[in-house]
Amino acid sequence: LRLECDESLRRLGTDRVELLYLHAFDDKTPPADSAGALRELMESGKTRTVGVSNFTVEQMTEFHAVCPITAVQMPYNMLQRHIEQRTIPWCRQRNISVMIYWPLMKGLFAGKMPADGLEERDGRRKLPMYQGEEWQRNQEFVDKLRKAAALSALIFLGAELLAPTLGLWEPTGETHRVLGVAVYVLPAEAGL
Repeated sequence: LRLECDESLRRLGTDRVELLYLHAFDDKTPPADSAGALRELMESGKTRTVGVSNFTVEQMTEFHAVCPITAVQMPYNMLQRHIEQRTIPWCRQRNISVMIYWPLMKGLFAGKMPADGLEERDGRRKLPMYQGEEWQRNQEFVDKLRKAAALSALIFLGAELLAPTLGLWEPTGETHRVLGVAVYVLPAEAGL
């Protein structure tokens, strides 16, 4: 870790970074050992703070006992919400920032992926969420999101186009705008 940090600082042309992450848990090295090395880097002034990525709560607890964690980085999106159960509460109790990655689930929620699967050379194919039945369920979920987005757009456009036209005309020639409120009941077949 020390050598990698020194090399990174050299490439960046600086002598210190604000936040240094240990990106993944190394199952060959106890968390306390990695934490000790990062604490030394912090104490020597090479990093102001330390963060971890992809650690379990147990690993973070062991790490944090040796080196204070300032930030935790985990995947989080509409289908990957596991950090809500233990990670986020653990971080809140200790005033630790949570930084997320994959908010669009590696592009799935952008709605641009082919329904029949990814190209052979696409690295995402190795992830379970892009394979077999899970891939199909995720595609169905994205289809529901598209429907919800389309309905939301129609509701928004309807409110934007109709609300300004609703008004009261008075004999004095003044028109008073009235805020329109609409309630939409979606049929069960909308699937939302």
